[in-house]
Amino acid sequence: MARSLAGAWCLLLTFSFFSQGITLKEAERKALENSPLLKMERLELVGRGKEAEIRFGDMLPRVDLELSLNFSRRLSFSLPPLEFTFQKEVYPKATLFLRQDLLNLASKRTYEISRILEKAQSYLLEEKKLETLYKVREAYVNALKAKALVSVYRRQVERTKSHLRDIEEMFKEGIVAFRDLLEARVRLHEARERLLFAEAKYRKALSHLSYLVGEEVKDVEELRGDISDLSKEPLPKLEELLRRKRPLLKFLRETLRAKEKGVEVARSYFYPVLSVEGFLQYTEETDLFPRTRYLVSFALRWNLFSGLKRLREVEKAKIEKAKEEIRLKDVEDRLLLELRTLLEDIKSAKAKVELAKKRVEEAKESLRIAEEKFKEGLGTATEVLDAESYLTYAEQTLKINTYDLILKIFKLQRVVGYEG
Repeated sequence: MARSLAGAWCLLLTFSFFSQGITLKEAERKALENSPLLKMERLELVGRGKEAEIRFGDMLPRVDLELSLNFSRRLSFSLPPLEFTFQKEVYPKATLFLRQDLLNLASKRTYEISRILEKAQSYLLEEKKLETLYKVREAYVNALKAKALVSVYRRQVERTKSHLRDIEEMFKEGIVAFRDLLEARVRLHEARERLLFAEAKYRKALSHLSYLVGEEVKDVEELRGDISDLSKEPLPKLEELLRRKRPLLKFLRETLRAKEKGVEVARSYFYPVLSVEGFLQYTEETDLFPRTRYLVSFALRWNLFSGLKRLREVEKAKIEKAKEEIRLKDVEDRLLLELRTLLEDIKSAKAKVELAKKRVEEAKESLRIAEEKFKEGLGTATEVLDAESYLTYAEQTLKINTYDLILKIFKLQRVVGYEG
């Protein structure tokens, strides 16, 4: 059972026909570069970073400059022979305002949330990459499967054509009846139809792969190198690997952290805000006072009562946190279930590959015997055609089972968060 994948691998290399198509590694690399979904996720990550910078900016000093030219009624009084003007009719004024929060827990916690969400977005990007890689691998394996079936049906067409030539020679010599010749021609027609259908399915598989890769793919090459078969690892190790490496779980943990900070933000509105404020002003409003003035003040603002709004916001934040905890637990349990199910599927797939290999050997031997009996006049043409059909079916089953096994191994890699 442990040698199933290795044996199937060698068999695929033996059965494959020469091509100059794209390799799986090339397809993966181009898909990661060209995927519109990943491009949007990368931009979303940049946006999260900008959001964090905005929240950090909320904690920095705010400086405003106000320039004005004022028109007003002239205000003055006289003490002869002197006249005192408190406000001119026209005067310029320039004011520089500054405000800095010294203690604002809500702003600090909001900034921390923005950084957590930025980190969470990076894990979400990794999850999308993992999904993209699996979709490409799935499409690539399906293309290989379709290509392999083309090869199987081509061999069937060639075997059937060869048998038809033998039948035609024997019919000319009067050894076989016209019914045998007609049956061989019908079988050849059916084999050609299956080949046309397989070629069309291969073209459709290439089209789907081309969409995922982002450029036209004309052919695919056989898989190269070893595939990391994680199903050989013990279940506890795979479960630990899943919890530690799966980006989706990392994303949900960071989202939960953000919800926990959200509770702290809601509570922070019960605390005061301490700030320093000041202004520097230049004005020609009057000549009685200095034209430059300034003021620096320390302010403590404390909302003592605003109905039940703040209490409800704390309760709502706790509800959001509880929902995220349930979501994390549910997703983790679902992934662990998927992991255990996949391990059973892989075990079954390996057994099916072994059975399919034996069936191919049996079918080859059956065809050899049927051909020998037919040449010796002890068998019928129908027996040869049936043996050829059985061999085609056995080869087809082996190809499908082998690629299904490879696809399940790729899916296992995705479940535990292993890129391969």
